[in-house]
Amino acid sequence: MTGLETSSGNARSEAVDLMLVADDGRIAALIGRLGGLVRLRQVPHALDAICRLAADPCSVVLINLAGLEQDAAPAVHACRRVRPSCRILLYGEAHQEGYARQALAAGADDYLIWPIPARELYESLRPAGDRSGLAADPAADPKTNPATGRISAARQDSMADPAETTGQADPAAGAVNHIHSYLHCFRGLAELIPRGREILIERAQSELADLLAVEWLEIRTDEQPAENRPAEPPANGSILPLCGPAGKLGMMRLGPSRSGSAASNGAVETAGEFLATLLHLAQRDESLKHLATVDELTGAYNRRYLEYFLRQVIETTDNRDTEVTLLIFDLDEFKYYNDTYGHLAGDEVLRQTTRLMRRCCRSHDIVARLGGDEFAVLFWD
Repeated sequence: MTGLETSSGNARSEAVDLMLVADDGRIAALIGRLGGLVRLRQVPHALDAICRLAADPCSVVLINLAGLEQDAAPAVHACRRVRPSCRILLYGEAHQEGYARQALAAGADDYLIWPIPARELYESLRPAGDRSGLAADPAADPKTNPATGRISAARQDSMADPAETTGQADPAAGAVNHIHSYLHCFRGLAELIPRGREILIERAQSELADLLAVEWLEIRTDEQPAENRPAEPPANGSILPLCGPAGKLGMMRLGPSRSGSAASNGAVETAGEFLATLLHLAQRDESLKHLATVDELTGAYNRRYLEYFLRQVIETTDNRDTEVTLLIFDLDEFKYYNDTYGHLAGDEVLRQTTRLMRRCCRSHDIVARLGGDEFAVLFWD
């Protein structure tokens, strides 16, 4: 396949109406691969989007965070007031997450971190509850789209329960479909590992509730405060401990079954085992990112991350009227203090210096330790 196509011939009726704001060409190129799945219109600035939303029938607004940054939250708030029912998404680099949080608090629905796979972009654009998928690769399973793990609309009939179509149950076919459902669900969840445990847990609660056919499902980790973790099963549900390769991670609470009959213990245990493994991998991914970017002694960013982030900021602000300031300083007579009072006291001075600089800076400014007693602070935007 050279691109992604709709699973039925009526592509126009299934297309997502998207307004793309301040795009730098990356998203437009991805949408070009989606063919007729997205009806696209582009506007150069958030002000244009706000003016057009009142009369435009678009269902999704996708905003380039790099084009707005500190103005993202007011822009999202204005778009939400003009068209309350419209889904508002943001995309940008990982270092712009501070602005993304402000925009999410102002009413945005989600933040997509670049690079974004075409499959994930399409899944994010689709309305909640829309189960229509992308066409399957002919060389793959003819019933399932390998790009999304979802059942193609044109194949819904062939995936029907044999008991409904013939009046006789087919245990083998049911088992195969059951396994496919698990594989597709957890493959999609596994792709969320780089985006962090919070996003993984939020998506898993929704998708596992559908998979196990329960009214609600809640995932709790052992890192949450003890008073927020239930000690006993709820009266109308159950609790399953989540144990990963490194030990206990938390628990999964399940509500009552939607069909009136509880999910089998085997299905629940299988889901719990898969989920515990994904949580373990997400935890390890976060730990590795932390080790690669943060100074272990002080908690400040390290030199490697400062250099990476500085390059990103310079590229972002190169064509904009924005100042970037880099402050570099060291601690006078630190060696004398270290030799006189000991290394433990010297380490505490370094930690206190980091805390002091963070209190004096804005939340998105970067405080880094270059090495020894040398520090840097990157003030931007």
